[in-house]
Amino acid sequence: MADAIAGLTGRRPTARRLLLAGAGVLVSMIVALLVAMQFSPQPGVWAIRWLFERGAAQSVATMSAYAPQEVKAQLDIVYDPQDPDARLDVYWPPGPAGPDGRPTIVWVHGGAFVAGSRADVAPYLRMLATEGYTAVAVGYSLAPSRPYPTPLRQLDTALRYLDRHAQTLQVNPGRVFLAGDSAGAQIVAQYAALMGRPELARSLGIEPGLRRAQLKGLLLYCGPHDAASVRFDGAVGWFLRTVLWAYLGEKDPRGDPRLVDMTISHHLTPDYPPMFITVGQADPLEAHSRKLATAARALGIEVDSLFFDADHM
Repeated sequence: MADAIAGLTGRRPTARRLLLAGAGVLVSMIVALLVAMQFSPQPGVWAIRWLFERGAAQSVATMSAYAPQEVKAQLDIVYDPQDPDARLDVYWPPGPAGPDGRPTIVWVHGGAFVAGSRADVAPYLRMLATEGYTAVAVGYSLAPSRPYPTPLRQLDTALRYLDRHAQTLQVNPGRVFLAGDSAGAQIVAQYAALMGRPELARSLGIEPGLRRAQLKGLLLYCGPHDAASVRFDGAVGWFLRTVLWAYLGEKDPRGDPRLVDMTISHHLTPDYPPMFITVGQADPLEAHSRKLATAARALGIEVDSLFFDADHM
């Protein structure tokens, strides 16, 4: 860099000039980034994705030490040949399954709809498999390349695939549990709502392939279940605004009726599946899980919850 500047100016740059030149480049890059963020959610998505992937890598490394290796697995199964993102992984405990297969937990990973991978939950699903379950991790497309309601449609396709291949994959199609963390919890909770709200299902172009009698319960971890009430102020607000811009395709989603579609408490019916719901007390969206649990209990839905006091350590 110094030689290039010297060639242009005819003199060697001082350290001060080099520092100013570097600062100018950095300021230009920051300005360009801020301008780009006014026209596309992608720069913010890249930042969020980097943070999520870093945290997921640490979690996987920690959990892997406890994940049983004797569990059998079939990875990277194509559940829709027309969709490059349609892949799932299946984990089984050692030993033969019964004639009806095993109770099956279908897990949808988190990542704020813009990040994450089914590999992020692989160690945990290995642990679940040792308890006698067939555990399935479903992959789906990330926003903004394929926005809402793509993950819901992909989940439905994956469930249809599991039903068709139940015997081969040791799935008990009459004992299915849907589970998810973060965005994955919202996706499975909304999918379950479609069974009791056919008008919502039609509006999304989905006819649920999983029947209510097959769905025995939900496991919901830290989900964004109350999209209609989110606020966009502060750092958390920037995060939510970026994520919803990417997922819905609207820079300012306030007033978008799809936020109501995504709010689970608006679509509960007395026939909604039993649920286990939990969230950490430091999660900025903790109120979403508490509100959903309260609304579900008011309708007589069976709810098992695990919440923590603010000073819980």
